[in-house]
Amino acid sequence: MAIDGWILDKSAVARSRDAGVMAQLEELAGVLWICPVGELEQLYSTRSAVDYDALAAELRGTGATYAAVTHQLLQRADRARATGEQTLSSLTQTDSERVAARSLLDSLQQGITRLHGVAP
Repeated sequence: MAIDGWILDKSAVARSRDAGVMAQLEELAGVLWICPVGELEQLYSTRSAVDYDALAAELRGTGATYAAVTHQLLQRADRARATGEQTLSSLTQTDSERVAARSLLDSLQQGITRLHGVAP
């Protein structure tokens, strides 16, 4: 699986005042993403509503970072469901095992479908 980018976490942002770290981050511009948890973590550390709004605008103004992470996670979830379906169908031998496996796969598919519905 190819790596399409890197998730930027709060520790890297906190160190971005260092010239060396900033230079490395600038080299990675365009392939740095922020995930929803990382965004929440950074926004939680703001000191005021004004700072929160400014940082939120900055994070969301970085392009398709949030969408790119969500898209990759959904692709991986879809692949995991398909792999799980193949594996479980080959491992199940009784009707009760097949019913349990189908129930598990259906629940996973419902979660993935919901994620697709709210993904940016």
